[in-house]
Amino acid sequence: MKFRISGALVYALLAFTTAAAPPTVDPTYRPATTGLPFADPSPLPAHGSSLQHLLLEPVTVQVLAGSTAFASVANLPHATGLPATFRPGQNDVLFVDFGRELAGRLEVWGTAGASFTITTGESAEECVHPEPHLDNSGPFKLTLAGTEAAVTPDSAFRYARLTFTGDVPATLTRIVCDHKYYPVTYWGSFNCSDPLLTRIWYIGAYPAHLCMQEDIWDAPKRDRGLWIGDLQVTGQTINNVFADKFLMERSLAKVRAD
Repeated sequence: MKFRISGALVYALLAFTTAAAPPTVDPTYRPATTGLPFADPSPLPAHGSSLQHLLLEPVTVQVLAGSTAFASVANLPHATGLPATFRPGQNDVLFVDFGRELAGRLEVWGTAGASFTITTGESAEECVHPEPHLDNSGPFKLTLAGTEAAVTPDSAFRYARLTFTGDVPATLTRIVCDHKYYPVTYWGSFNCSDPLLTRIWYIGAYPAHLCMQEDIWDAPKRDRGLWIGDLQVTGQTINNVFADKFLMERSLAKVRAD
């Protein structure tokens, strides 16, 4: 008998340090429904709506001069920002942190023809030790296109690592995440006297939102698929937090059709 770990549970654990959490345990606290980096700034009714996109800038962009490996974010130097110029043979690495888990693709602008190897990860360590046969975190070979964006495949990540592989100097001018999300309002909320329990509730809500893509997926990174077991767990969270039925009904219709 085979058992599958719920994608929603895995993402809840991975998002522990980055999930949306209230800044206070004031019993009058209510989560914001607008202005969130993972929600539509003008909440739309989900029924019949398509996925939305936000171009999100990194929180930090750091150049690791002459380094190809690192242990953790704590060991990284201070942010240097963009643009960043790379020269052949220097083993320079650009390390990007978007501050929280996002679902979508990396878009990169810079010197036309310049080549980079890119890995993405939910942790800094994953960017150094990618598992290309287990998920879609890379490494990807990307050739820049000047004023046009060069893009990676869709995945889910917080960090990105860009290693210069060209034989002539090149400059990176801009990096963003094209964050793809399903537009819903965070109607549900939770507060208690224990701030950890309050945080755990929001840790469950945000990953469930990331799983709301074309269907309700088990996860926006690895399988990126519709699994009935995961749907039962994630669906309850979606119902309690977003009160959304449209995507659930569409997902169940696909399950029945298969």
